[in-house]
Amino acid sequence: LAPASQRSPARLPADQATLEQAHGISWSLPEPETCRDQELTAPTAFVTLRHGQQMPVIGLGTCWLSPDQTYRSVLHALRVGVRHIDTAQAYRNEAEIGAAMAESQVPREKIFLATKISEGRSYGYQNTMDLVRQQLAALRTTYLDLYYLHGLPPAPHNAQVGETWEALSDLMRNGTIRSLGVSNFNRGSLDWFFSLPAVEGSPPAVVQNKFDPYHQGDQMNSAGDDVPRLCLERGLVMLGYSTLSGWPMGFHATQDPIVREVARAHQRSPAQVLLRWALQNHVAVIPRAASEDHVQENAEILDFSLNTVELEAISSLAHLTSNAANRARTEEPPAVWLAGG
Repeated sequence: LAPASQRSPARLPADQATLEQAHGISWSLPEPETCRDQELTAPTAFVTLRHGQQMPVIGLGTCWLSPDQTYRSVLHALRVGVRHIDTAQAYRNEAEIGAAMAESQVPREKIFLATKISEGRSYGYQNTMDLVRQQLAALRTTYLDLYYLHGLPPAPHNAQVGETWEALSDLMRNGTIRSLGVSNFNRGSLDWFFSLPAVEGSPPAVVQNKFDPYHQGDQMNSAGDDVPRLCLERGLVMLGYSTLSGWPMGFHATQDPIVREVARAHQRSPAQVLLRWALQNHVAVIPRAASEDHVQENAEILDFSLNTVELEAISSLAHLTSNAANRARTEEPPAVWLAGG
């Protein structure tokens, strides 16, 4: 790769910008020079969702964190300017997040808080209402900025997806939930989901899927799912989890020689390069971090940018990855996906 200073900055494909604009989606990423001059931080970068709500595009994921790690990471993230916190019923850490938010003294309206319904037994209209009430209490809040289905539940609970979505839609109408989303959905799951009558009047605004150079939003399937493209066509914002993790593969993208060369050229860490790559592809990020140093490092990705050659080099890594492990894909996400995000 030639020195970064010798190449022009990257631009999104024209049709991507056109499709986003048609659905009322707009991205606000400050110019790197502005961030360097004014020391702007994560809250200055956001995407406007289809409902008009602004979602910070740099957040903190809390999957696989112990209760103590959750509390410390969330508290530090809020203190250094991160304003998007992501959790789930399955993570068992909502109480620690609520405590950290209270301790931080950051006004609630300045925090974008997202959680999920993860367990099949919580599906059904009244069960979902009861779960959300419990989550609000644990998180010490009266509303949620974003609420996801954490993958499609197995039978027989999948028959109750429509009921659960009706409950969530009612909660959105009364202001308890601001926006809705889905997570761990492949193309087949999304097509089926959008066929439900309950979804027609209250479509989701965000899809949260695994997103790294080897699995670019397609939920472990590289056989042409193209979930990011479907998101564009339906007015959904893609949010990526485990961007820095090799899960479920053994090789981490942070170890990739191409990523490391780009990082060297910018005098940045491979993690920062991967997160910046996602943002410039209009994918929001919620990297998990168990240490204060990593929380801070992950948030400091606004004061540099990748150019077209660098973006395409990283994006092309998906073509170098075997999809042999993904041949057995089913239309319903396996339960292990919930453990990944």
